[in-house]
Amino acid sequence: MLNIIIPLRTMLNHAVEDGLLVANPASRVGRFNKKPTEPREDLNPFTRDELRLFLNAARQHFPDFYPFFLTLARTGLRLGEALALQWGDIDWQGRFIEVRRSYCRTSKMLLTPKSGKARRVDMSQQLTETLKAVLVERKKNTPEGLGRGSAVGVRVRNRNAASWR
Repeated sequence: MLNIIIPLRTMLNHAVEDGLLVANPASRVGRFNKKPTEPREDLNPFTRDELRLFLNAARQHFPDFYPFFLTLARTGLRLGEALALQWGDIDWQGRFIEVRRSYCRTSKMLLTPKSGKARRVDMSQQLTETLKAVLVERKKNTPEGLGRGSAVGVRVRNRNAASWR
């Protein structure tokens, strides 16, 4: 359908510009042919108590995963954005994260965020202290420095979206 509407609209636009038509009758045709969108599932986020229980369980049973889950919970980053987070994206004095890239599972590449633009996300005091502790631990345990990998302890692999160090 678009293969017909777009050239027709273009031709009629030229006719309007040449003064042969007053208005383009095909200028709004496409708006009536849109496919109905499927209703989205309602989001069901954690309550405060559920989030507290989840983060406590993560800290106790999966301490390597805790910084990642805390980052997701406290910033609202998308999964790919959190996977692509690097130490240079964090402003410790301003307590914010500059979201500049996102990891795409299908292409296994770092891309721009979904919006196409970088954005700033505030960090809570708890998240700032937790990520600083991860940074200190990484520097202490990695002789060659921080190396490659995400700021929150994630290493992207071919088969898995994320693997913890």
